[in-house]
Amino acid sequence: MESLDLTGVVRASQILAGTIVLDQVVDRLMRIALDIAAADRALLIHVKLGFPTVEAEARRTPQGEIAILIGPTAPTTSVLPTSILGHVLQTHESVILSDAPGSSPFRADEYVAKARPRSVFCLPLMRQGVLTGALYLESALTPGAFTPARVSALTTLAPQAAISVENARLYGEVNLAGERLKRAIDMIPTLAWSASADGRTQFANKQWLDYVGVPGEGAFGLQWGQAFHPEDATGVEAWWRSRVDTGRSGETEARIRGRDGEYRWFLVRAEPYRDERGDIVEWFGTNTDIDDLKRAEAEIEWRLQLSEISASFASAPVDALDDCIHRALHRVGELVGADRLTIFWLEDRTVRPESVLVWRRPGAVLAPRILPSVFDTAFDSLRRGEAVMFPIVGGNEDERRVEREALASIGGRSALALPLVIGGDAIAAMSFIWASRLTEWPDDTMPRMRLLAEVFADAFARKRMAHELGQSAAALGKAQRELAHVARVTTVGELAASLVHEIGQPVAAIIANADAGADRLRGENVEAAREFLDAIAADAEQAAQVLTRIRALLARSPNAMMPCDVSAVVLSILPVVRGQLLRDGVAIETALAEPLPKVLADPVQLQQVILNLVLNAADASRDLPSERRRVRVSTYADASGGSREVLVAVEDSGIGIAKEDGGRLFTTFYSTKPAGLGMGLAISRSIVERHGGRLWAEANPEHGATFRFALPESL
Repeated sequence: MESLDLTGVVRASQILAGTIVLDQVVDRLMRIALDIAAADRALLIHVKLGFPTVEAEARRTPQGEIAILIGPTAPTTSVLPTSILGHVLQTHESVILSDAPGSSPFRADEYVAKARPRSVFCLPLMRQGVLTGALYLESALTPGAFTPARVSALTTLAPQAAISVENARLYGEVNLAGERLKRAIDMIPTLAWSASADGRTQFANKQWLDYVGVPGEGAFGLQWGQAFHPEDATGVEAWWRSRVDTGRSGETEARIRGRDGEYRWFLVRAEPYRDERGDIVEWFGTNTDIDDLKRAEAEIEWRLQLSEISASFASAPVDALDDCIHRALHRVGELVGADRLTIFWLEDRTVRPESVLVWRRPGAVLAPRILPSVFDTAFDSLRRGEAVMFPIVGGNEDERRVEREALASIGGRSALALPLVIGGDAIAAMSFIWASRLTEWPDDTMPRMRLLAEVFADAFARKRMAHELGQSAAALGKAQRELAHVARVTTVGELAASLVHEIGQPVAAIIANADAGADRLRGENVEAAREFLDAIAADAEQAAQVLTRIRALLARSPNAMMPCDVSAVVLSILPVVRGQLLRDGVAIETALAEPLPKVLADPVQLQQVILNLVLNAADASRDLPSERRRVRVSTYADASGGSREVLVAVEDSGIGIAKEDGGRLFTTFYSTKPAGLGMGLAISRSIVERHGGRLWAEANPEHGATFRFALPESL
């Protein structure tokens, strides 16, 4: 019997050692234990971190078969005698009961009292001195069922059982951990891979394979390099070869084609794994999708560049705008990697567009000034406000051949043309030429290019507006000069009676002096005759001066800016108005500062301003008592405002300025005179402001008003 038991134990140990799968080990252990012990029921308890769990249960059925239930169960009093299990786990000693509900020390156990098993055997499972679990067996009806031989066989088998169960459990955990690791590697949100020490790809995770759309075997070797963008592949290959040769970790950025054919930007990282000697055993790497980040960075950079270009256009003087646009073309060309940028005018439909501004990269082909006729259709599209791209998608082979030849004739392989739209009309076009590559146009690129076209269109709109404003300003200046001339003619007409008096006096004196001189000559009194001739000359000079001043006022001569003495200008106008003022009974007084700084001005226009102000002052005093019929003209310098100015003041004691008229005195066609045109003060203010000065009116404390104008001192 003992020999048979020993052989069975050896065979049982071999059976347990022959498998590494936990469920199979447990199944075999439970069957062997029931057979050796001739028990009715067996439980396998696993202890982890001091807590027991029923890992499996085996029962002998009425038909003599063994049913095994594998699965964790709590070791409660409904499952087994917990006091016996606790004793075994605590003491690491076996418990053998031949009559458990009878005279045993555990007869009070709740399970024993209820289930009443006759024989109980519970032994610890130890592995290298560490408790890993317990094996519980019971016989429901047979007292003393666990004989010494059976106990000895099970005690001998227990260490092997503990080893086999723990090894299977560890294998299962390692296997599970491996599966979890593989799932983790497959599911991490990046493309992971590994390569041998010499750089050959050995592994690519599921994310990598799913992205590029190749089967698992397609990841091995260097085939994966074919997934990189053609423009990036050479650089990535050189970078990877450098990593392998130097053994240094590193990273680079490149575009990788997905299974849908679209390229996305990835950050490629590689890190070597070394053994204890420092030799590289394997490379591990990740490709992290940074396409959204690159697009965001590109968008920010694009908008920053456009903002700076737009600001440079806005701040540049109009006469420097062409140079500014050319510098911006250079900047944009570098930004988009183009070889040539050109601006064409499109306004004249009767002629083929010509280039007006060109930037090209050094070494790039210089395009013809007038493009071939094959591009006429493209220009028609641009005039309709449509962008044009080359090569054009679609078309037959003949059309594509003509297109390639046309592009080659202007030194390009791909091109883009954008309309520059101003006020709804495409007045110009901006073209981009790439000489050596086919340019792609992702969905987010065209909106950027159109925004760029708007920035340049705004610059050309400003240029056109400046040209139109220049033409308008010239026309306005001409109209103002004509109006000022009309005003001067009108003023001279109003002074006709005074002018007749001013000229009539010296003419009458000339006649009288001529008669007297003739009498003296007849009497041979030569000296007296000479005096009369001198008087004639002086009277003629006086009349000539009056005529000269009138001619200057009436002339259409252009502005003649020169340093002027304002006091001298005032004195030059007095002879023109003196007769009118005397006829109206208005006295004129002057208080002219001497010496007075000069101002840069047109003396004729200053005469017109002073003449207008003096006549207005006289009109305001004409119908008043004689003591208030006076006009005072004064000149003086003032530096109280921080800048040196020369001022002219025309003061009267007339009717003053009504409150409702104060804000409209200088408005064109507004006049307080019944027969006034309302142009004099408006023209006068315009003249003063064109000279860099200012003209204003003030009510005097008692009577009348004072009109002043200030001009900057000439440096």
